[in-house]
Amino acid sequence: MTNQLTNPNEKYYTVKEISEMINVPISTIHGIVKRIMPNKKKLGKTFIFTELEVSEISKELKKAHNIDITSTRKMAVTEYEEAEIVANAIAIMHRKLKELQPKVDSFERFISTENHISIGEFAKTNGIGRNKCFEMLRNNGIIDGKNIPYQQYMKYFIVRQVEKNGILFPTAFINAKGMEYLKGVVL
Repeated sequence: MTNQLTNPNEKYYTVKEISEMINVPISTIHGIVKRIMPNKKKLGKTFIFTELEVSEISKELKKAHNIDITSTRKMAVTEYEEAEIVANAIAIMHRKLKELQPKVDSFERFISTENHISIGEFAKTNGIGRNKCFEMLRNNGIIDGKNIPYQQYMKYFIVRQVEKNGILFPTAFINAKGMEYLKGVVL
């Protein structure tokens, strides 16, 4: 078949290939070929088109049917390529899900504990150490030396009495509004 073609180095297309590239019925392509290339000879049982002829078909499709073959050809994707794209997207989603899982777990704990978490939990959720978080909050003037928030920041915290070894200690917990605010301060 290639020995009958004028230039074996040139890319050739069949009607079926053009049809699949641009998602147009084969009959539409045949109709255009008969109209604009009445002397076109079949090579065996099918027509074979050069890039130049595909360009002519493209112009006619654009004129007659408002279809741009050049843009649709670039968008044409084989089923294999499509499956590969989907597989890559799924792999990315799984990596992202794995990355976000600690935050999801922390949020779940947050929801289940009356809408507040400890400062230590907040630090762990955001990837910084507990002591470093307390230090940053102290340096920014949000908590005092006993790790209790100053009055102007109380809208971001709840202070509860927590028992340790039979002794009650005031302990600060961060509420939902505080989580958002403190992310900007310590991160």
